[in-house]
Amino acid sequence: MGNRDLLKLHSKQDFQRFFESFLFPLRDRYSEGGARLVLGTSGASYDRTAAELEGFSRVLWGLAAYFAGGKQEPFFEETVRKGLEHGTDPAHPEYWGGFRDRDQRFVEMAAIGFALTVCPGKFWDPLSEEGKDRLARWLYAINEYALPDTNWLYFGLMANLGLKSVGRPYSEEKIRFFFDRVESFYLGNGWYRDGASGQKDYYISWTIQIYQLFYAKFFGEEDPERAACFRERALLFGRSFICWFDENGAAVPYGRSLTYRFAEISFFSWCLIADVWPFELPVIKGLIARHFRYWNALPIRDTGGILTVGYGYPDLFVSDPYNSPGSPYWAFEAFAFLMLPDGHPFFEAEEAPYPADLPETLFIPEAEMLVRRFPGHSAILPSGAHAGKAPAGQTAAKYARFVYDSAFPFSCARSIFTAEECAPESTLFFEVPDAAAGTLIRFRTNVESFTVSENGAKSVWSPAEGIRVETEIRLTENGHIRRHKVISAFPVEACDTAFAADTDDAVSPAFFTEEGRAEVRNANGCVRILSAAGTLEGSGRIIRAAANTNLLYPRAAIPGLSFRLPAGTTEIESRIETEVYGK
Repeated sequence: MGNRDLLKLHSKQDFQRFFESFLFPLRDRYSEGGARLVLGTSGASYDRTAAELEGFSRVLWGLAAYFAGGKQEPFFEETVRKGLEHGTDPAHPEYWGGFRDRDQRFVEMAAIGFALTVCPGKFWDPLSEEGKDRLARWLYAINEYALPDTNWLYFGLMANLGLKSVGRPYSEEKIRFFFDRVESFYLGNGWYRDGASGQKDYYISWTIQIYQLFYAKFFGEEDPERAACFRERALLFGRSFICWFDENGAAVPYGRSLTYRFAEISFFSWCLIADVWPFELPVIKGLIARHFRYWNALPIRDTGGILTVGYGYPDLFVSDPYNSPGSPYWAFEAFAFLMLPDGHPFFEAEEAPYPADLPETLFIPEAEMLVRRFPGHSAILPSGAHAGKAPAGQTAAKYARFVYDSAFPFSCARSIFTAEECAPESTLFFEVPDAAAGTLIRFRTNVESFTVSENGAKSVWSPAEGIRVETEIRLTENGHIRRHKVISAFPVEACDTAFAADTDDAVSPAFFTEEGRAEVRNANGCVRILSAAGTLEGSGRIIRAAANTNLLYPRAAIPGLSFRLPAGTTEIESRIETEVYGK
């Protein structure tokens, strides 16, 4: 584990050394032919060949910027050259393979297209003529198969732009289609939906927005109108997206693909290369440096220095079906600014603190969420509408919790048979009898209707047949208030829960329960839940979550209020309060 206070990040050399701390441990993980990066044995929803290509290609997000910024590393230059030659050669044992519709290989083409554009001297010129022909044919194949109607369309854009940049055949028709289709996803104020999925999560920043900034930088002269549009939208997006981060460098964990970790900050890195300034340069430098320090202080690498699947520590529960051992290296998108010239003002600027003039509470209607900055942490109040509607695991945990917080991340269930295994924080859950399985833990998943406004959020949802819930949430100075109207056809046990808190020995946890109150306190902060005055009081309860269910804390506990609800209509009101110390 690193120390965020000791990590110097000021000069270009400082940032290069930080990148090298992730890059150099990969040296002995490449296959003999260079086309595969073998980082682990866990599986993904695609074949092993695609997973090992994924490791190879995702490193290019950082490596290409590193080379474009003037660095040389003979081992990686030669290894990647061999990999591009062999991976596209059907006669070679390390051939990356042909294609089918929606192939994972198409995702990985984006990084190769990026590398060919920003640093052809390392990734294109050294190839043999046969190798160039094979790579060009392999990349062009993305135009001949179906892509999901989501951010994936821009992987096709990046592959074609890479081909265009090295003078090889590409599809102008497909480029126009990708632009036109993603334009239909636009919602306003810089925000997009992720196509057919409707998600408004980190993919808006680390695919749609940054690939548009890439286009504006490297192809803007021939398409100035579109480039100007993309820059303006990035300005608008950045001014609200900053509220997903807190003053200590942490981002709010929300949605899928969180194993990409410090890719969370990549939008601001790409703003630097595209000369887009949603904030003054010292502010952007502070955002990036604090975010890197935050992650450097967490055990996200194994003993060999390899990034692991997980979030705050190695943890497969948070992973998505499409996460292989190479997936975390999407984080290298955050190093795009390494391509800036040595004398760029970014490397000379002093870090500025988090802007003090941002609104404390920000309503982002396009994202269907309300964002609140608290001292030491930030929180998102989303609609919850997208649980169960994304191609990922744990969607109820990732999208349907009542509130998401940078200091008190959500948890992913091991099972729904006990509250401890389910770890249902920041929700109202029910212990529902099941004739076959016994009691099941059920909570907010699919939402029937919702509204989000400057005043809070309202949703109507049904966790199980015979139970209907109307929930209203309003943010407060140090947390939020929830009002639930529960209509049940039968008596049922329910529990309203606050966030999960760290219970590791090192933070000296303490637990308090009484009628109408439950609290977990440790050396870093406090989470409590209280029954509102004059309302039905719940019994204080501490749920000791199963190990490794929480994103950030391997051992965590959840304070809650338990209720025995009769058949009919019952109203519950709870107040959730949080404190963060010493940050």
